[in-house]
Amino acid sequence: MLLTNKEVPAGGRGEIEITLKTSSYPGPLNKSIYIYSNDGENKVIRLTVSADVIKK
Repeated sequence: MLLTNKEVPAGGRGEIEITLKTSSYPGPLNKSIYIYSNDGENKVIRLTVSADVIKK
């Protein structure tokens, strides 16, 4: 995972790049990514990545 900036100002935006290795997971797949923050109201944000992996 790579965060474009180490710090994102309040109201700002950032980008996260993920790599999902799917060779062991044919079929439907759901994975969670947790983002930890110093925001008093949203200390942890869960992102869910969903895919339908097709075996070649």
